Amino acid sequence: MRELGYRVVDLVVDHFTRIREEPAARRGRRADLEAALREPIPESGSDPGFVLDRVIREILPWTARVDHPRFFAFVPGPGNYVGFLADALTSGFNVFAGTWLGASGPAMVEIVTVDWLRQLCGLPEESGGLFVSGGSMAS
Repeated sequence: MRELGYRVVDLVVDHFTRIREEPAARRGRRADLEAALREPIPESGSDPGFVLDRVIREILPWTARVDHPRFFAFVPGPGNYVGFLADALTSGFNVFAGTWLGASGPAMVEIVTVDWLRQLCGLPEESGGLFVSGGSMAS
């Protein structure tokens, strides 16, 4: 786990180090991606290092980099390493913040942060809110 985890961290650090030199988006051709990725359902699991190699080589290059400094379309994302680490913690600890019973600590962070935003925006004290996964969910 550590070896694979350190490798992922190194890949993310390299990503943030080189992002300004990379294009904001790259689109793969369907025929090329079919040739690279179409295969029968695997009969058994694969070595995670091998899978990571394929993801880095054959999948991630063909994306719009929403964390790129020159990306100004669609869905923006936080383009910083701290966001990655926070996401890793959330995923690693499998936090479900849908109820107070399930995650009262994270729920309190949401309450406090929403209150800060309320204050910054000059909204009335009885205003409230919650965080959702993105603009579509918010709408």
